[in-house]
Amino acid sequence: MALENGTYVNSLVTSNPASTDGIAQADDHIRLIKSTIKNTFPNLNGAVTATVAQLNSTASMPSSLTDLSISDGSANQVLKTDGNGNFSFVSLPAGSTDTNYYVTGGSVSGTVLTLNRQGLGNINIGGLPAAITNNNQLTNGAGYITSAQATSPTSFGAVGTYAFLVRNGVSISSGSSVAGSTLQSGGVNAVHSVTTNNWVYSANLTQLARGDTTMSGTWRAMGSVTYNGSSTYGRGTVFLRIS
Repeated sequence: MALENGTYVNSLVTSNPASTDGIAQADDHIRLIKSTIKNTFPNLNGAVTATVAQLNSTASMPSSLTDLSISDGSANQVLKTDGNGNFSFVSLPAGSTDTNYYVTGGSVSGTVLTLNRQGLGNINIGGLPAAITNNNQLTNGAGYITSAQATSPTSFGAVGTYAFLVRNGVSISSGSSVAGSTLQSGGVNAVHSVTTNNWVYSANLTQLARGDTTMSGTWRAMGSVTYNGSSTYGRGTVFLRIS
């Protein structure tokens, strides 16, 4: 007996079973027909009342909003639902114009930073550190804001300036910190040698001249001079004032 295989009704062969076949596989044909029908219509759990004309008519299937009794609305509108099966067309609210707000400048006054903004009012940011004039007040990596451009000190003896200073009776080590009260402004007198026609320098205090100014603050030695045991000789080198 011929018996086809299939899953849906389109797999059934209408010529099976042949009239000459016996009835031994009749039950197999019946089960095949039932399984293909159930596979083809898996969700039918009630009577289908649509007529042949309705099933064959594409006009009965909704193809536009008007088929669902919903008007087309107006141009540029969107469809809105109220959550209860009711639909309507609405216009989107107009958006605000982008004015490109941005910071155009600023200034510092005391502990307040003022930012000027395009299209908006100024904004003030308070709580900034108070003005710092001495870098030694800062920890490593710290900084501060100032409203004025930093300038290098130029007055003699100011913090951050260099000077040739003389210290009496003590060796001077490069990089050491020295109290200004032990230093005096100084210079070197050059002595002319007739025999060699060269300028030479004398280590005597009368030649390593000290000025009349005793320094203030703390200075860092930028050179070194070794003490030879005699307090009658002064030692001089370049110093940097650090505080």
